[in-house]
Order: sequence, then structure tokens, then C-alpha cells
Amino acid sequence: HYQFLLVLWYDPRRAMAGSRLHQVVDIDDVEPVASAPGSRYRLGDIDNVGLGSGLAQQLSEQENLKRWQDHASLARSVERLCLQAERQGKAGWQQVLPQLIEHAEVFSKDPQAWAHLARARLGTGDAREALRCVREVFRLDPEAILGHSLSLLAAQGCYDRREWGGVLKHAQDALASQPGDTQALELVVRAQVSQGQGRSERTKAALQALEHSDPQRCVALSREVADLSNQPAERHHWLTQAVSAARTAESKHLGSISPKLLRELGETNMVLDREPEALHCFQQAFSHKEGPSDTETAKSLAQLYVRQGKASEALEVYRIALQSTPGSLALLRGYGQLLLKEGRSNEAVGAISRGARLAPPQEAAALQLLLAELHQGLGQRGEALIAWEAAASLNPDSLMAWHGLRQAAAAAGDSELQMRALKRLTILEPSQADWHAQLGSLRLAAASSEAQRAEADKDLNRALGLCPTNPLALMTKASICDASGKESTALELWESAARANRTSKQALESAAAARWRRGELIEAAAWYKELLRADPENSLCLCRLAQQALREGSAR
Repeated sequence: HYQFLLVLWYDPRRAMAGSRLHQVVDIDDVEPVASAPGSRYRLGDIDNVGLGSGLAQQLSEQENLKRWQDHASLARSVERLCLQAERQGKAGWQQVLPQLIEHAEVFSKDPQAWAHLARARLGTGDAREALRCVREVFRLDPEAILGHSLSLLAAQGCYDRREWGGVLKHAQDALASQPGDTQALELVVRAQVSQGQGRSERTKAALQALEHSDPQRCVALSREVADLSNQPAERHHWLTQAVSAARTAESKHLGSISPKLLRELGETNMVLDREPEALHCFQQAFSHKEGPSDTETAKSLAQLYVRQGKASEALEVYRIALQSTPGSLALLRGYGQLLLKEGRSNEAVGAISRGARLAPPQEAAALQLLLAELHQGLGQRGEALIAWEAAASLNPDSLMAWHGLRQAAAAAGDSELQMRALKRLTILEPSQADWHAQLGSLRLAAASSEAQRAEADKDLNRALGLCPTNPLALMTKASICDASGKESTALELWESAARANRTSKQALESAAAARWRRGELIEAAAWYKELLRADPENSLCLCRLAQQALREGSAR
């Protein structure tokens, strides 16, 4: 069977009489008939169209007739084809796509042909080609109005090209066919914000509609715009909108308001000097079921209480928060400092010690550093040394821990521990000449064999290789030379150290003493004068200069 066969014909005899089209017939059922010799078709009730028995004769003369297609009828057929494909989904669109491509090529000046092809492209998942077809539609007819999906596609395409007017036009077209569409509303808001119209009535209306349709999407959009805002007032506006949408979502049982969102609004209020509003936001965030576990919220609330002189409330906030995160470095630091301020140093030490025991290794190392600084500030050197060593053991890559351990060991006179710290520092900072020089000096002082002295000499040479004017390395090498009877070399090294470090009391004094021992008093006096400028209260320097002056007087 052949369905929907459109037959048109032309009667030359009627044309001669001035008649144009003889008749147009939609034949719903035309089928081949084998029993009718010389005839190819059998028609249905032919009398219903008023043609009589002359139709067979006119059909046999088809080679002399001209065909004509009515454009409107063809458009309706294409639309029916698209509707059928739409019901079948992607497979249906893939089936009709070649026909629609041909149709668009034939009727390339018809916007509707390109609109049909855009629908097919979008139905097959080819959004890029669909957008190209949509642009062709608007090139041919700038005032064309498409359906919901194509309008959204056009709006998104304009957004990508930063054509804000086009975004608003096509998004409004999409909303006209489907009010409350969240994607279209979001595009309206984004376009308005990009044009600096974030507080216009149009933006407010779109935000209200978006909050009503999808409050969670409204929260995400408002927070995104807030994060991109450079002005505190603008950020405050959008965070307030996000909080409002979050409360709407909460009322619809779509989720609870985030304590982080409340904290961010509180922090913005602090920037704008709105302490009461900030305190309200921080209190709400902290009272949330997830609030105590958010260390930033707890810290911000406690700090605000401290600013208002409410130390007891701040300590309570720290105490509650530390129950959820007992090893939090930020909380323990604030808690310890506040306890010290309140004169409760033992409680501060106890709280930080407990946190260090419960925290993971990295945080425990940081807490041990905090504890070491606390002990050191309280004058508890032994406890500080233990804490420095614990921090270095927990985090072997911590420069601060090894620095602290080196200083604490030097203060305690523990050369072995000091040497251990210096060995690690030469690995962590191999280009630092001071570590090599200090290590060489300590090794030399503790050396009991030639091999140990040779190792110390290597450390000193490394230091001088990195920094040829390093005073400690030069003076230590000079001491080695002096002890081995190489006085001239030792003097040269001492004076090199003094010339390179004219503020170093030790270097200046060593050079002056070397010249004095050799009886070269004039040169020694010159170095003692340099030393006097660096250390005006040096009694030995004054004594040597006086002796030199007396000798010069006697000589005269």
C-alpha cells in the first residue's frame, strides 16, 4: 500500500478555457491491481471526489501533466514527520535526519526548515550542529520564536559568546513556553549580573522564581556570584540571597542550611563592621549539628567573643569544639593563648598536650611545636627541649622543629643533640653555609682521632665553598692552623674573617689578638680600634689600646 500519495494534475482543455488547476486529490488508499490489464492502480470511491469515470484516462496521460507542490502542505508533512520522530526518541531522529538535511538544503531560505533540522540535531545529541542551525534561523528571521529546547540552546550559545541581549531574549522565549524553567532563570540572572544589573527588579524576579522552583540551585548560583564579587557589600547581598534560598530549601525538607554558608555571611558582616549580625550568624552556624566540627566557625565565634570581652563564652566555645576535633591546631592555639591570657598556663599546657597525643602525626608535630614555644615562653627549658625533640621526631622534614631543637640543645649544653640537629639541617638546607660551619666546629671540639678531625675539616671546607667569608668556618680553620704551627696561615684566615665581618666581635678580637701575640702592635691596635667601634664596652680592647699608647709615648 502507498499511503498519503499526493496527485495533482492539469487539464489542457480547461486551461484553454482559462481554468488553472483542475483538481487536487489526497488519495488515502492506492494499491496495484493485477486483474486490470493495462491499468496500474485501482482507486477507492472515485465518485466521492466528483471526477467520474474519466480519471483512469487522465492518469494514463501523466507524462503530459505537470506536478506542483504546495509549500504549506509540505511544511505540515515535515512537522508530522518531526512529531513522529520525537515520539520515537533518538532513533527516530536519526532515521529522519537525512530527509531533514535535504529539506533544509532545498529550502535554504526558509527559517522553518532550519528549525526542523535544529530539532533533529538536538534530538540526536549533536548540540553544536543544532546551535549552528538555530543561528541560521535567526539570520534569516531575527524575530523568530522557537520552542523551549531550541530557545534554551540559543540562550546558552549567546551566553558562551557573551551576547547578553541575546541571552535575555532567548531565555524569556524559553520561559514563555515553560514558565519556571530553572536553566532559563539561571541564564537570566547570569546575564543580568554580567551586565552589572545584579540588583535590578528583573534579576530579583528571576531569583524569586528560581528560589521557588529549585531553591538548592538558587543557593549554588548565589554563592557562585558571591565568590566572584570583589566588593564586600556585593558579596553580602548575594550571601544573604543564598541564606534565604537555603531556608526555603530547609522549609521544603530539601536539605539543611550549611554552617559554612552562615560563617561566610558572618565573616562578610565582620568586614562591613556589622558585629551584631556577624555574631548572630556565627551563633547560628555553631548551633547547627555540624557546627562544632567546623573549626573555622568555632574559631571565628570564639574570637568575636574575645573582642567583646566575653572570655568565659569564648573558652566554652573552644571546649565544645575540641570535643569534636580534639587535635585541631587552630583551636588549640587559640584556646591555649586565651588560657595563658587568663593566667591559666597549666590548663593551657594540659590542653595542648592532650591534643598532641590525640592528633595525627603531622598535626601532633605542629602541636608539639606550639607546646615547645609555650614552655620556652614560661622559662621551662627542659620541657621545651623535650617538646622540640618530639616535634622533630614526628616531622623529620620540619625546619622549624630542627631549628628549635638546635637552639634548645645549645642552651642546655647538649652538644650531641645539637650535632644531631645540625646534621639534619645540612640535609634539609644543604646550601646553608652556617650549618656546615657549626657542625664542623662541634665535630672538631669533640674530635678524639685524626679521622674525626678530618671529617670536621671537610665540613668547614664545604662551608667555605658555599660562602668563602663565613666567619665561623674561617676562624675554626685558623684555630686548626695555629694549633699545627701554621701561624702565618692562621693569621691570614683570622684577618680574612675580620675584614669580611667587621661587625663580628669574635672575628675582630681574634685578628687583633693574633697580631698582638706576634708583637705587631700597630696592626693589632688597628684591629682593636675596629673592635671598639663594634663593642664600645670591651674592657680588653680599651686596655690594649692604652698599653699601645703608653709604649708609643715611651718610644718618643
